[in-house]
Amino acid sequence: MPEGYTRSRARLHTDYSGEQGYTPRPKGGGGNGLMFLLAGIIVVGLLVGLGFIFKDTVADWLGIGESAPTVAPTVEPTPVPTPVPTTEPTAEPTPTVEATATPEPTPTAPPTEEATISIVGNIFIDSSQLADAKDGAAYNFMPSFANIKNSLSKADLTIGTLETTLTGSGKPFAGSPKYNTPDDILTALKDAGFDLISTAHTHIFDYGFDGMKSTRQKILEQGMYATGTYISKEDYHTPCIVNAKSSKIGVIALSEKERYASLVSSADMNYGIKHISLNNIKQGVEEARTGGAEFIIVMLHWDKYSLTAPTEAMKTMAANALKNGADAVICSGPKFVQKVESVSVTRTDGSAFTGIVAYSLGNFLSSETGAKEDSGLILNLTLVKDNANNKVTLKEASYVPTYVYSKSKKEYSVLPAGKYKDDQAL
Repeated sequence: MPEGYTRSRARLHTDYSGEQGYTPRPKGGGGNGLMFLLAGIIVVGLLVGLGFIFKDTVADWLGIGESAPTVAPTVEPTPVPTPVPTTEPTAEPTPTVEATATPEPTPTAPPTEEATISIVGNIFIDSSQLADAKDGAAYNFMPSFANIKNSLSKADLTIGTLETTLTGSGKPFAGSPKYNTPDDILTALKDAGFDLISTAHTHIFDYGFDGMKSTRQKILEQGMYATGTYISKEDYHTPCIVNAKSSKIGVIALSEKERYASLVSSADMNYGIKHISLNNIKQGVEEARTGGAEFIIVMLHWDKYSLTAPTEAMKTMAANALKNGADAVICSGPKFVQKVESVSVTRTDGSAFTGIVAYSLGNFLSSETGAKEDSGLILNLTLVKDNANNKVTLKEASYVPTYVYSKSKKEYSVLPAGKYKDDQAL
């Protein structure tokens, strides 16, 4: 068989190994084939190794695929702890501060301020007046002041001298010679506008020291001020200072002497009442000034019921009161109205001063019907306060004449004289 045929069969065996049943046999030149095979294996191994080393470069050069993108490492989120319930109280939120409106400026006091004081004379309640006021189991004294109430209530401070005692129903209600009046009189006085009652008068001890104490206490319980009698040594030296608007008024009340004073022990009398004397006036003025009084009224109750004009002794005592610090001297006791005048003095500090003196304001309310015994005065003082220095001075004094109307010892009523004059029915 020709040589070429054998080679062709060998190639067929290589391409179709095992399909024809032939077993190849080596021929001459087989060593060279083995060397070629080993060389091929080495070259293939080198190429594969270089391929792994330069795979990215080769791939880019050959354009085979894209390089895989570099993936940034994923940052794990920090875990948020789950809140754990607590038994502690939740803190209160801080309150929001609301905007506050700017406060209005405090109004300043005016440079000056006026105040008025009304003072009346004797207030008596006699037996016929008690009978007229009897109203079942009580007493009604309001009609006695109904027509004068408007004149009294206009003042910033109204003062009167109640010349009786309020000893209670344990003693008979009666007038002269020993006065004891039902407490209902205080209701009427307060309703009429009275603020302060003087108990320094000749009848205050008609039922002894206990009668005086009862009278004073009941006035205070009614909501009014009381001065002129005292229940202790401490009380004796405590000045009576009351307000008329912003003006501080000191009131010093003294009596000349008392009927039935023998019913009071000397120890009680030492501080139970202040008698009219220059030393007592000086002491009272000093205590009032120390207590802050800006205007001082000295009230003197004379034991001279029948006098129609002041004596020289009365004039001297009133002037001495002004010299020693009183700003006004207002008197009661006599049944009749006496003159009211301005009195000029040189005070103990050497300064010149002019004050007002009323020697008697007469009977404001009583059962007296004799000539001029049924007449009285309401004295009105207008004061001016200088708020820059708290100095209070008297601007002017005026008066309202009064008349006690009665019909056959009934229907007692205090009238302003002008009303009596103009009202024909009266």
